[in-house]
Amino acid sequence: MVPAVDVRGLTRRFGGTLALDGVDLHVAPGTVHGLLGPNGAGKTTLLRILVGLVHSDSGSVRVLGQDPAAGPRAREGVAALIEAPRFRPALSAEDNLRMLADLDGGRAAAVLDEALATTGLTAERRRPVRHFSLGMRQRLGMAAALVREPQLLVLDEPANGLDPAGSRDMLDLVGRLAAEGRTVLLASHDMADVAAACDDVTILVRGQVARSGPVAALRAEAPAPAHLLETADDARAAEVAASLGLPVSRTRGDTRDDALLVSAAQGSMDALVAALAAAGVPVRTLRVQTEPLQALFFELTEPERAREPAS
Repeated sequence: MVPAVDVRGLTRRFGGTLALDGVDLHVAPGTVHGLLGPNGAGKTTLLRILVGLVHSDSGSVRVLGQDPAAGPRAREGVAALIEAPRFRPALSAEDNLRMLADLDGGRAAAVLDEALATTGLTAERRRPVRHFSLGMRQRLGMAAALVREPQLLVLDEPANGLDPAGSRDMLDLVGRLAAEGRTVLLASHDMADVAAACDDVTILVRGQVARSGPVAALRAEAPAPAHLLETADDARAAEVAASLGLPVSRTRGDTRDDALLVSAAQGSMDALVAALAAAGVPVRTLRVQTEPLQALFFELTEPERAREPAS
C-alpha cells in the first residue's frame, strides 16, 4: 500500500538555522496521524513542505505518491489549513469559498453547501467575514480545505480559537473524515486532542524525530503518569505511598493549595487506594494529572522539567 505521506531524510535550513534534520515521516492511508512538538521543533516547516509552500534542501518527499514541489498538479487531492486562515473580510463566508473554488478550477455549489454544513457555518454563510470571531474563521478555513474534497487533509492546530465544544466538534469531524477513508495529518500542542483523535503520533524535537509510532505503543513506553491525590490526612497518605515504594511530591490541589502528586502505573495506584482504605485514610480526590502521552512528550522535550518534583 502506497503511504499517503512518505518522507525520508528531509532537511531544511533557514540561514544558519537547521529547521529539519533528517526527518522521516510515514503516514498510512485512511489514518489520523498526529504531529507533536514544542514551538520551534519544525512542525510548520514540515507541513509547508508537504503542501509545496516551502522546498526542502535534501531528502525525498512523496505525498499521495507525488513530489509536491513538482507543481500544482502534483498536489491534487491535498488540502491544508496551516497557521491562521485569511479571507477577504468584506465578502461573506459563502462568497469567499466560491472565490477560492473558482480559483481552484471550479467546484459544484453542492460541495460548498456541504463544507459549510459540515463546519457548522450554514447559518453564517452570508455574513461578512470581518464580523467572524477567531474560532469562526478557523471553521471557515476548514470549510475552504474541505471544498477541495481532499484525500489528504493537512491541519496545523485546527482547534485554535475554538471553545471546548467547538474543539470537540472539530475532533469529531476529523474522525468522520478518517472513517470516510481520508487521511489526516494533524499538528497540535494539545496532547489530549492527539491522544483522542490519532492512530499514530510523531514527536519532533529540534528538527528531529524523537519518537514515532501507534498511540498505544507510545503510551506503553511513557513514564508512569502523575496522579493528583487529596486525602483527609495527606501526611499519613504520603507514608503509606512511600511504604509501597511510590514516589510522592507536593503540588497544588483541586480544592486546596497543598496536595500530593504520586507517579505510578494504574495497578500501583489501585494498590495505594486499597492501602489507604485499610489505613483509615479517606480519599477525597484522585485523578490523572499527566496523561501518559503527555508524560512522554515532556520527557523527550523537557527532560529537566520531567525530573523535577511538582511544586
